[in-house]
Amino acid sequence: MLDIRLRSRPGATSFEADIKSYARTRHWSAALHSFQESSKLHSHVSESLYTSIISAQGKGRQWQRALALLSEMWSAKLEPNVISYSAGISACEQSGQWLQALALLGDMPEAKLEPDVFFSYSAGISACGKGEQWQRALALLSQMGEAKLEPNVIFSYNAGISACEKGEQWERALALLREMREAKLERSIISYSAGISACEKGEQWQRALELFDRCGRRSSSAPSFSYNAAISACEKAEQWQRALALFGQMLEARLEPNVIEFALPGVASRTCDRGIVVR
Repeated sequence: MLDIRLRSRPGATSFEADIKSYARTRHWSAALHSFQESSKLHSHVSESLYTSIISAQGKGRQWQRALALLSEMWSAKLEPNVISYSAGISACEQSGQWLQALALLGDMPEAKLEPDVFFSYSAGISACGKGEQWQRALALLSQMGEAKLEPNVIFSYNAGISACEKGEQWERALALLREMREAKLERSIISYSAGISACEKGEQWQRALELFDRCGRRSSSAPSFSYNAAISACEKAEQWQRALALFGQMLEARLEPNVIEFALPGVASRTCDRGIVVR
């Protein structure tokens, strides 16, 4: 049980710090309690405090409450800014509410606000990806290009590649990776891993291994989810020797055993059929 003790008439800044702390630990109900107490004690609730509580509700997957609070700002004669809207979009994204996320993005120009790349567009693209709306995700990415928005564009590209992966659109995922290279954008481990997973779903094991090799060059050790996707791609194509080679690399990298066991149920059974026991 969380201990929520109120000091003698604490200031709004103190409440905001509490709300942000609860948001980090995903205690959305405690954050809401602090916000309500602040509203009782202070006649004026700032835009910053509203934004903090909207973000806290989003992280707790309480997207309806987040949107209600965003609407409440207008009733309180406060004008939500880009950060407030972005917090609402992010709340929808974290709950997979892509329609609501797109609606908020559409409302921003009417409020004379310009969506930013890192929070607004990227959260919208990610929401579409979670909702298996890869076409809409790519449309948002295209809108960013038309608006000539460039800061933090890598994050948005990664969200677009992930959306293609979830929609089993491996060719489009690879096209986005090429676009990043042509635009001289740094393709991170996350970029490559999403591409590997897209190729795995499209049963393109050779392309998956090619991306895995490039991913390894970007880091001293590829993340476990990159290994998992590459191994799964080989397993689907019955490339068990390649899968076992990757499996051995995972062991050498001392990755957690439960991660390895999760990744290799099919490979283990196939290799045992061939007289090779995986321990």
